Formats: sequence, C-alpha cells, structure tokens
Amino acid sequence: MTNTIEIARTIQAQIPARERMAIGATKFVAMNATDKRMGGLMFSASLFGRKNCHVAVELNHADLYNITVTTRAGKVLERQADVYAEDMGPEVILACERYFAS
Repeated sequence: MTNTIEIARTIQAQIPARERMAIGATKFVAMNATDKRMGGLMFSASLFGRKNCHVAVELNHADLYNITVTTRAGKVLERQADVYAEDMGPEVILACERYFAS
C-alpha cells in the first residue's frame, strides 16, 4: 500500500504544477499494482468545466510510463506506451488538448 502511494506521489511530482493547472487536473487517485503495472495515478481533467476526461498514468515494469486518456463513459481517446518521465508532462498536456479541441 505504501509503495502504491509513493509511486502515485512521484508521478504527480513529475508532472509540473503549471501543466496540471493548464488541464484542470483534480481528483487524484493512486492506482494499485497489477501484473501489467507497478502502480500509477489517475486524475480528472477538464477545460473550464465543459469537457471532462480521465487520465491514467501507469508505471510499467520497464520503469517507463503508459498514459491513457478516456472519456467519463470509459471510451479510450488516446493511449501512449513507454513514455519517459521527462516527457510525461508534455504528453499528458497534448493528449488532453487534442480531446478538448475536438
């Protein structure tokens, strides 16, 4: 349990605050470990309350991140695998902005 929370906090810290604010990130939840991931972080993102999506950032066993953006209904909008930590913030922003622009 503690390791799961530490992973979630690390992921949250690796996405800069200005980028989290730019997509209106709220409702952060730690994700448990499975055989496909070591843990992760899920949060909601919105554009001025008009369009909402959920972002899941998972730490995979290669020590890279998988990013999945879904609608509130669960439809997968975008999935990116094996993203490096330094690229995670911009990738999350771009994925959300593509949905918000549609």
